[in-house]
Amino acid sequence: MRKIFIKLLLIFAFNLNAQNDSLKIEIKESKNPIIYATLDGLLGNGIFGGGSLNFQKNNHLVTFRIMNYQRFELEAIFLIFPILVQKNSTNEFALLYGKRWIYDNHAFAISGGLSLNQNVRFQKDLAPENTQTLGFPLELSVHWFKSKKRPFRIIYGLVPVGPPTEIGRSFGFKIAGNISKDFSYLGFGLTFGIGAHKVYR
Repeated sequence: MRKIFIKLLLIFAFNLNAQNDSLKIEIKESKNPIIYATLDGLLGNGIFGGGSLNFQKNNHLVTFRIMNYQRFELEAIFLIFPILVQKNSTNEFALLYGKRWIYDNHAFAISGGLSLNQNVRFQKDLAPENTQTLGFPLELSVHWFKSKKRPFRIIYGLVPVGPPTEIGRSFGFKIAGNISKDFSYLGFGLTFGIGAHKVYR
């Protein structure tokens, strides 16, 4: 009876240890999701400002983007100062799908999709003309971010706070545009992000 009890105890201890090892492996191999947000400022045939929320699985990228577009035209020059007149103001709400390729501390992405564009056209001595149209947004970007888990930094990125984390900032360049009936634009500028920009182990 004692031998049977000892055997059962050894089997139980062995199984418990195996379960602990399996749990450690699962915890070690757990992966953070790739989710990050951006703020964008661009110049082109107008002035653009906006932001996006991005989710990546494998190399598939899904983006929800909000962009505001302002277009001005030169009316006159007073002395050496140009006098600009606003011609268009457009809000873009877009859903894009694309590909994103991650390297050690940077990534390239290209996306296209569908958008709802709310456009206001300003005309001299006439009431503003409001229209809503569908558009085809696109963007091409490159971001740089931290290569390893590090503590998040505050105060201009100088002071580390807390334990190492996958959450961090990014900086990069973006080409963004939209093709639609009422307006089309193309701009180039800077993009700043925050979130988990790749899988950190």
